[in-house]
Amino acid sequence: MPRLRLLFFASAREIAGVSEAVCDLPEGSAEGESVTTESVRAYLASEFPGLADQAETVTLAVNQEYVEAGAHVPVRDGDEVAVIPPISGG
Repeated sequence: MPRLRLLFFASAREIAGVSEAVCDLPEGSAEGESVTTESVRAYLASEFPGLADQAETVTLAVNQEYVEAGAHVPVRDGDEVAVIPPISGG
């Protein structure tokens, strides 16, 4: 069961009510199935209801490496996952 450190930035931090949290994600259901950033998105939606609408649009960064939209990047025990809301402006 991977234990992750979640870091919340900007409006994601305001909505979650915390700047960081630790989460334990269950292993994949099929043998050899890894836990991915999709599992993190599902966790965000379930544990932080205010983020449910944004769970699919936030940018995630695993260990300071941005995750491309739609990618399913494996996460491992001890990883740090940043939750970054969409940025707008000019």
